[in-house]
Amino acid sequence: MSKISVDFEQMAEITKLMISASDETDTALARIPDGIDGGDFAQVMSMLVTLAAETSVQVSKTNRALAVTVRHVLTEFVANEELAVAEIESLNEAVQP
Repeated sequence: MSKISVDFEQMAEITKLMISASDETDTALARIPDGIDGGDFAQVMSMLVTLAAETSVQVSKTNRALAVTVRHVLTEFVANEELAVAEIESLNEAVQP
């Protein structure tokens, strides 16, 4: 089996940034007004903003879930290298096309 080398401090910092970005996205989405004054195009604009907001929510949730997963894998890696390898292989298989 090959060795896996992980910079835990760097990964911890990356996950902090990921969660911070999700928090910022959530805060920005909460500021979107309920109504849009777009004249004749109000309905179209409202639909586009709604679709963009819904997509942003999903991206934010995915980003947060990925950060939590990375933290979990790192914690398990420290506790048990074999378990970490299995987790990483499982994640790798899950993202393969």
